Amino acid sequence: MRREAILVLLIVALLAIAIGMWQGYSSPRQRVRELVPMESGALSLLTPQLVADGTITAYAWHPDGRYLLCASLNMKRFDAQSRQAVMESALWLWDQKELRRTRMWHQTWRVQGDRIDFEILRTIAWSATTPEALILIQSREEEGWVSRVYYLNAATRNWRAIAHGDFREVDAHPKLPYWLVSGGVQTPPLVVARNGQVAPLLVPPPHAAFRLSGWEPEQPIAYCTHTIQVSPGEDEAGEIVRNLAVDLHQKTITEIPQLPKRMVNRYDTLWRRTILPTEADTLSIVQEPIPAKPPEVLRKPRLTWLVSKAGERHYRYLLGENLLHASFTPKKEALFYIRREGAFVVPLVKVSTSIPDEQLREQLMSQAKQIGLALLMYVQDYDEIFPPADQDFASLLTPYTRDASIFQNPETGVSFVYLLDTTPLSQIENPAATLVGYFEAPGGRVVVYADGHVKWVPDRK
Repeated sequence: MRREAILVLLIVALLAIAIGMWQGYSSPRQRVRELVPMESGALSLLTPQLVADGTITAYAWHPDGRYLLCASLNMKRFDAQSRQAVMESALWLWDQKELRRTRMWHQTWRVQGDRIDFEILRTIAWSATTPEALILIQSREEEGWVSRVYYLNAATRNWRAIAHGDFREVDAHPKLPYWLVSGGVQTPPLVVARNGQVAPLLVPPPHAAFRLSGWEPEQPIAYCTHTIQVSPGEDEAGEIVRNLAVDLHQKTITEIPQLPKRMVNRYDTLWRRTILPTEADTLSIVQEPIPAKPPEVLRKPRLTWLVSKAGERHYRYLLGENLLHASFTPKKEALFYIRREGAFVVPLVKVSTSIPDEQLREQLMSQAKQIGLALLMYVQDYDEIFPPADQDFASLLTPYTRDASIFQNPETGVSFVYLLDTTPLSQIENPAATLVGYFEAPGGRVVVYADGHVKWVPDRK
């Protein structure tokens, strides 16, 4: 009887789908997975995009939010007998406008016993006004630790090494395209300008005692201190501290009586560089507190939510479990989060809600009926087994509808949510009560059941 009922529904399906059938199919580049109501309109959360896989060791966004540099660490292979592991460090560039990642640098290194020959990415310093950055990477070699400074132009993907030696830190001017590279014991500090132009600073030894303190906000001036050890006397403390003004454009150094109070403190720029917002308008990111008792940490995952406010109501959407970090991008046009397996970006797209709710509901009911009938045809062709969940649901059913648009909400672009996974029809005891999938709609959901019928299910109040 069940097979005969399916055949009858298939005949009805062919008649229904023939009406309004059109040829062609174009898949959007990004699939929408959630719709977030806002005070005006809504936001669509697109599919998470992988930025870097592996353990994330460092990251830095450009201040305008276009580019992200993300460093990762992966184990490539491990030999238990020799206790030797081969690791890979990589630096990825993410382009938020193009939604594309590029591996700019990678290096493999070995861990054998207690010896580790590895690379450490110490600093990522973006220019505030140009798509340029300096990256400081340290490696342990036969002669000891060696530092290399790399220049990157994110717009052109130009990547090259510009200096090597005993460098300690790289700092960027808060407003102008200049960098100051702090030297070590044997290496003098450097000034780097646009396009990676390098010039050493003529600072007397010890070079490691030359330290950046702050910046002139609107001019290419860096304020530094240089500490020189002397033999202590009756009126001497054993050291002399010189206050210096460094002209980054002229590459000159002038001694000054004291550091100006108006300067932008170096530590303020470092702090702002590592903190991203967790609130944007009526959106916020909320992480559950870490359980106090160790057993609860293992039993209960720590959840992170995106919370929105629309009128008097609050909505929350699960971003993930046990996230290591979650925030908005600098321009608040996407979500950025880090998991144990990598870093991800979720683009946010503003959408309007101009279609009247009743009209939209009727449209979704019509689309859901076509999806339900297409599912029955698919089940008939594939030994009464529903589609797998790990494949593109719309692509699997498009041959039965010839209309890919029915799988998306016409107002928001949010895709039909499919719930089953290669489930045999024979294992479903009550098809009329078993959910197959649904469309999100204002005030509720349009639900498709396993027997092909469609029902409007309002939200609980």
